[in-house]
Order: sequence, then C-alpha cells, then structure tokens
Amino acid sequence: MQIKPISIKQANAFVDKYHRHNKTVRAAKFCIAALTNNKEEEMVGVLVAAIPNARLLNDGWSIEFTRVCTDGTPNACSFLIGKGRRVAQAMGYKKIITYTRADETGASMKASNFKLVYIQKYPRTWRSAHGRDRTAILPFEEIIKKRWECYL
Repeated sequence: MQIKPISIKQANAFVDKYHRHNKTVRAAKFCIAALTNNKEEEMVGVLVAAIPNARLLNDGWSIEFTRVCTDGTPNACSFLIGKGRRVAQAMGYKKIITYTRADETGASMKASNFKLVYIQKYPRTWRSAHGRDRTAILPFEEIIKKRWECYL
C-alpha cells in the first residue's frame, strides 16, 4: 500500500460510502488515503485529522484522528494510523487523540502504540454535555466511547 494526500471532499465521499456508523466531517488539518499498489491505485481507506473537538484537549500541540475508514482491506486501518502518525509528527504535533466505541476492540490503536486513557461512564450527547434541549440525531451519539492517546 501507499498513501496519497486527498481533499476533505474526497475523504468524506469515501466515509459516506464505507463507514458503518459515522458521518462526514466539516473540516480537517489533513486527509490521507491508502491506495493499493496495483496499476489502478484503488483507494482502500482514508484518515481524516483535525484539531481536537474537546476544547480542553485543544492545546495547539494535539491533533485528533476524527475518521479512519477502510473498505475492509486487511491491515489498511493500521497502515493509515501509522502513516498519519508520521504526517502529524512532521507537522510538529506532540500528541494524537482518537476515539473508538466501547464495543470496539481498538486492535489497530494498540498495534499503533496508542494508550487507552479514558472510558466514558455514561453516553454523552450535545444535550447532556451542554444542558441544551437537544436529542440525539443519530443512534451512535448515545454510545459510550474510549479515548486513546499517542505521544510523538
């Protein structure tokens, strides 16, 4: 496999097509795609990195992998995370943050040297986080998440 820089529009199109529970994102610092080594260079996965969504984690030295999505190609997820780490480090970031659902193993995170640092006790939504009168729009918003971190 090899990587290629792509636009947020291209990454979102891939996420729309293949991601099983998350939707597209609005902004990103960088997006990369994993391509096959064959002649067609078929896109088999994407990684989208952005500033951390949590204000307290947005210290200027941290970046969040907001989407990692593949078409099921073996090792594509770990490949993207490893390459994303190198890109983030080259850009001067000191820490990477990402989240998985509590029902996911986090195998790619462990393989990429990420450490599990926090598991939510209760599902959080916009409503519970900010006291606003909102309800969950999508079912995945009510899922408990795990936060993973990696220092570069």
